[in-house]
Amino acid sequence: MVRIRTSQTGMNIVDRGFTVLEMLVVLCLMGLVSAALALSFRSVSERGKLTKAAVQIAADLTRVADTARRSGRNQTVFFGAQQSSTNSGAQSAPISIPVGIEVRWTGAGEVGSTQKTGVMVFFGVGGSSGGNLWLSDKSRQVKISIDWLTADVRMEEAP
Repeated sequence: MVRIRTSQTGMNIVDRGFTVLEMLVVLCLMGLVSAALALSFRSVSERGKLTKAAVQIAADLTRVADTARRSGRNQTVFFGAQQSSTNSGAQSAPISIPVGIEVRWTGAGEVGSTQKTGVMVFFGVGGSSGGNLWLSDKSRQVKISIDWLTADVRMEEAP
C-alpha cells in the first residue's frame, strides 16, 4: 500500500510499506493455505503407502509363481496379519506389511488356509491353489487375485 502525505512545507511524502494489520492478514492466510496443503499431502502419502505395498506384494507373488514354473518345485506363500512369507523348502523370505494396512485373504482350505493364516501354493507344473488377498487402509481397498489355472497375479482397486 502506498500512502501520500503532505509535509509541513506542502511537499508530498510517499510512505511505502505494510501496516501491522496487513501483515497479520497475510500471515493468517499463508497459515491456512499451508495447513490445507499439509493435510492434503498426508492423504496422498497414505494412498501411496497402500499402493506401494500392493504393488510389492503382487510383484513378489509373480516372482514366486515364476520360480515355481522354472524350478518345477512347488512354492508356498503364507499370509498373516502383519507379515507374510514365501517358503520354498529351505528358503523363506518375509514380505513386510506396513503398519496401518489391514490384510485379509481367501484361499483353498485344502492347502491349509484358515482365518488366521492364509496359504497359497504355486505348483511347479503350473497353476496354483488360487485365492484373493485384500489390502486396505482407512479409505481404500486393493484386491490381488491369483488365478488357480494359470497362476497369474492381478491387482485392482476394490470398490
